[in-house]
Amino acid sequence: MKKLIIIFMILSTLLFAQAKNNILNVYVKVNENSIHLKWMTKNYKSSNIYKLYKTDNKSKEKLIATINAVSYKDLQNSGYKEDYIFMIYPFKNAKTLKDKIQLRKIEDGIAVFRSLSIAQDNQFAKNIGQYYIDKNIDKNIKYTYKLVLIEDAKEIAKTIISVDKNSIKDKSDIFWIQAKDSTDGVKLSWDTSKKHSFYHIYRKLENEKKFYRLTKTPLYIDSSKSEKDFIYMDSNLKKGQKATYFVRKIDIFGAEKKPTRHVKAQRVIILKPKPVTNIFVKNSSSKISLRWKKVVNTLGYNIYRSENSNGGFKKLNKKLIKKEVFFDENFKENQNYYYYITSVNMYDESNPSTKMLAFVRDITPPSFPKNLKATVSKGKVLLKWKKQNEKDLLGYKLYVSMDKENSEWALVTKNAIKENIYLHVRPKELSRNFYYYRVSAIDKTFNESALSNIVKVKLPDVTPPPEPVLTRFNAYSSKIILSWEKVLVYDFSHYNVYKKKDKQFIKLNNKPIFKTNYIDKNPSSINEYVITAVDKSNNESKKIKTAIIKKHDIISPKVSGESIKIYKNNIKLSFVCKDKDFNGFDLLRSSGNTNKYINISGFKKKKSYIDKTTIKGKTYFYIFKVYDKSGNITQSKTLQITNKI
Repeated sequence: MKKLIIIFMILSTLLFAQAKNNILNVYVKVNENSIHLKWMTKNYKSSNIYKLYKTDNKSKEKLIATINAVSYKDLQNSGYKEDYIFMIYPFKNAKTLKDKIQLRKIEDGIAVFRSLSIAQDNQFAKNIGQYYIDKNIDKNIKYTYKLVLIEDAKEIAKTIISVDKNSIKDKSDIFWIQAKDSTDGVKLSWDTSKKHSFYHIYRKLENEKKFYRLTKTPLYIDSSKSEKDFIYMDSNLKKGQKATYFVRKIDIFGAEKKPTRHVKAQRVIILKPKPVTNIFVKNSSSKISLRWKKVVNTLGYNIYRSENSNGGFKKLNKKLIKKEVFFDENFKENQNYYYYITSVNMYDESNPSTKMLAFVRDITPPSFPKNLKATVSKGKVLLKWKKQNEKDLLGYKLYVSMDKENSEWALVTKNAIKENIYLHVRPKELSRNFYYYRVSAIDKTFNESALSNIVKVKLPDVTPPPEPVLTRFNAYSSKIILSWEKVLVYDFSHYNVYKKKDKQFIKLNNKPIFKTNYIDKNPSSINEYVITAVDKSNNESKKIKTAIIKKHDIISPKVSGESIKIYKNNIKLSFVCKDKDFNGFDLLRSSGNTNKYINISGFKKKKSYIDKTTIKGKTYFYIFKVYDKSGNITQSKTLQITNKI
């Protein structure tokens, strides 16, 4: 159904185009005992209500009918096909917004199709409430009808028409008809002075006894038909075959009128050459090549070209082309060209071949950019190259990669760069790797040049390493020993130790420190230290985590309450240390009768440890080494246990 609607949308003039806005157009047919009224309105709504009033010279105006369209549900219950219902209620089954928008776009086509259906299908007109039969008439009385369109309880439009049974005459006769012989078939034309009409065409072949109707559905004639030299062509005749024709007009109520006179014609036999077939078109920036299949018994060929597929074709060759090839070198780039070819024999020129389209585009790329250079600063890469001078230059494409051997480079910008300079802003942290850049030129037909030279860059490192964490210190009367955790960064260089003096931190080391400890041999009563890490780009960590050592401490921490027990299939060990400057412990373990102890815990800040690496049936010996914040050490008593679980 949607396909049919789209076909009718191409009509050059809408049927009953006078039905603009909501003006009602009423058509009348008078029979012996009734008057038939059919009307049309451009904007159809299922909620439309029509009120029909009637009056004559003897009585006042009287409402004789209130007419509503048949509902969507009633049409379904009556067994009508979905295509039929669609023309009355096109938006009823549109569930999505996309479907509704698409149907809105073809609403004009639906309106045309609806008008055509009203004109030829009385039942359709009745179903949408646009048909009425008045059987209460007197042939000697002149009646006046008033039709009013009501929409949302408001009068939208009205039309008044007077009907006199005796004065209405049938003006539907076709005054003339003619048939013209042709090689393509018989061309029929007839009087269509009243446009927007319907017709049926009848034909009888030379050996047939009666006429048969050629048109399955009525032939609709709009205003454009009158501009052609024929209205209908019967191309189903064999060459030389004769036939007789007549035409009947169909009124707006679907009734056929009187037939025209009979006319005779035949399909002419002319020894035209066969049309050219199997055309092959190839485009390049310098020429358009056409090749085709050879036509038998031909003298040569003509080539026709136009920039418009609908007309304006001009012959390109002055002399007949003898071979089945032609090169067109006179054209503009980026322009559509349509071609057709004819064959010529001693009698005539063949019908045109199929129209072939050729589009010639510029395929010559611009020259490649030269002298690409890069200047690097913190988080920025400034790239420059030599400017191109091509007239059709659109801009440049800039590519980046971390591997210059990679076949897939990433575009830096989605759109072409207009100038021969570009600042690529990058995160400052991307300083670990090398990056490679190259640039190409692109013209307005998107031809891309070869690539420029490759430049290799590396962003300056501006990211400092993390600040070291002080793990312990030992304070003595003549020195303070500082120890800290190792900083793990790929570009680590060394450590610095700072000591606060007069509200400022003064660096203590004259040379870089590579180990994770430092001895201050000139301690004060109260000392405040900061340790920093420095990378190979000389970025130094922040000075936030300070360590204050207030006094000399040589008292070892007190350890008590050592305990050992089996805990969830493992061995749990713990101790008690109430010293305020408790700092942590190391746990040493030995097995069997050996006296060799191994540190199994590493330095821990807690006061307990679970050994998950024991073996069933084996005896283990444990010793805690407990530290305070001054580096004093106390060793616990030896704890022994056999793992029986």
